[in-house]
Amino acid sequence: MKCDVLVIGGGPSGSYAAKEIATLVKGYKILLIEDHKVIGKPVQCAGKISTRACRELNLSRKSILNTVKGSYFYSPSGHCILAKKRIPQAYIVDRGAFDKELCQEAQDKGVEVLLKTKGLKPLRKNGRICGIVVRQNSSHIEIHADVIIDAEGVRSLIAKQCGLPTKKNFISSFQMEISPVSYEDIESVEVYFSSKFSPGFFSWIIPVNEHLARVGIGVKGTLKQASQNLLNFIKKHPVASKKFGKNWEIKNKLAGLIPMGGPVPITVKDNLMLVGDTAGHVKSTTGGGLYFGMSCAKLAAKVAVDALNKETPFQIQNYVSLWRKGFGSELKKSANMRKFINQLKDSTLDTLFEIVSDYNLEPLLERFGDIDYQSSFVRPFASKLSFLPFKNPKLTFELLRAIILANTPKSRI
Repeated sequence: MKCDVLVIGGGPSGSYAAKEIATLVKGYKILLIEDHKVIGKPVQCAGKISTRACRELNLSRKSILNTVKGSYFYSPSGHCILAKKRIPQAYIVDRGAFDKELCQEAQDKGVEVLLKTKGLKPLRKNGRICGIVVRQNSSHIEIHADVIIDAEGVRSLIAKQCGLPTKKNFISSFQMEISPVSYEDIESVEVYFSSKFSPGFFSWIIPVNEHLARVGIGVKGTLKQASQNLLNFIKKHPVASKKFGKNWEIKNKLAGLIPMGGPVPITVKDNLMLVGDTAGHVKSTTGGGLYFGMSCAKLAAKVAVDALNKETPFQIQNYVSLWRKGFGSELKKSANMRKFINQLKDSTLDTLFEIVSDYNLEPLLERFGDIDYQSSFVRPFASKLSFLPFKNPKLTFELLRAIILANTPKSRI
């Protein structure tokens, strides 16, 4: 089988890349393969996407279930901080429907989609990648392509087979849709920090409607541990446990791995480009990957079109400079922020929360907080804490300690 562009993976990054290519150029065969039997299942995402992503990427709003404007943050001891803006910051979407719609848009543009088709290994000609071998049902098929975009997700089988570095550091995530749940307000998500319940990450409650919420957790451990910790969070957390009715029911479950540590060092080889979770285009602070994944997929689509049109030499390498210039700095900062947060003791987080409240710094979070570019609040926030060495030398010492440990070579997210 021969195609001009082969996209591996029918998630948001893969479907968006395929759709973009089909929109920008006509007359080429674009093939998207997905190893599952349907698009959008299993769901492996909390389903929260920024309004910026929908605006910049011109995404459909049909799958939106709720709109949020802010977040309640809870310290390990239960101290609460609210950061909420006047205008919507994010949408809560039906991720299954979102994925299906995006893939359907690609098909409407002429993209051919093959389901139950799994990439197995690369094909090479004269030492260069020229396609992949796939398994469809019980048959093995060779697919030759001029350009390949790998959006297969965290498992990254093809990337590994091609000799590219892949993500090795993950957070295990488990989420349930639960009803009934009472929360602070339907326009705000709730984020809970505690090394006891969610070591290495955090727990969350995301309102879907008046009674239904997505309750999830991330841990540095196995998926089984994530599942156990989530039940413990629901039943025993001193604040969150009071928000679930006596007869709460589980409506849905999902589990997955979140790649940590920023982008992989090499995202191009021969005619192959990595996008999305495969490339590590994920915020290490929150695990969100929709905005950066699809934004980088858009850049990969542009490079693919340039290559097909021969407007520039066949230099897929251009993709690297484009995504690094556009998003590399923020993704790196996000990884560094996660390292720093993971070095903070629960007692240090409690003290920081108290200082934010005592010195009325919530408006600073509301003004500079950004769901996608989360490093934007660090500098103004740090400048407001210039009094710390005099007011609280112990906290200053703990923060400096966390910074040093986060920057040691052995430090991992």
